[in-house]
Amino acid sequence: MQNDDSDEEHPYAIKELPGQKSKIIRFNEMLPPSVHTILSVGFSRSGKTTAAIQMYSNKKFPFKAMFGNGERIWLISPTYHVQSSWELLNIPMDHKHKNYDERVLEQVIREAENDQNDPKLPRLIIIDDCISQLPMHR
Repeated sequence: MQNDDSDEEHPYAIKELPGQKSKIIRFNEMLPPSVHTILSVGFSRSGKTTAAIQMYSNKKFPFKAMFGNGERIWLISPTYHVQSSWELLNIPMDHKHKNYDERVLEQVIREAENDQNDPKLPRLIIIDDCISQLPMHR
């Protein structure tokens, strides 16, 4: 007989703040803060993209909700259109780009600057398989 852990609390579960409305949440302190950078380096076909997709699409891991269930995620990847697994992140089509472009980053920054929420809502930019397109000077 297999042990059913479905009711067990996930170690990275989102918790409500005591005494606050239920929509106010706090991320588990074991997670990186909302501003974080992850660099994944490995050989071709080593699982870098799969790891990113699984981390940001897992229902028990709070990152998907953190980024508006895909609404505040941008993807820059020359292969996103042939990798159906990206669909798990629910990224809007106008947030998917095949090539790195400074204008994409400028648009994300402008949107963040105009965000009327306090604190501003977090955004995620995933740059996948396009390191050769990145500027060499920074």
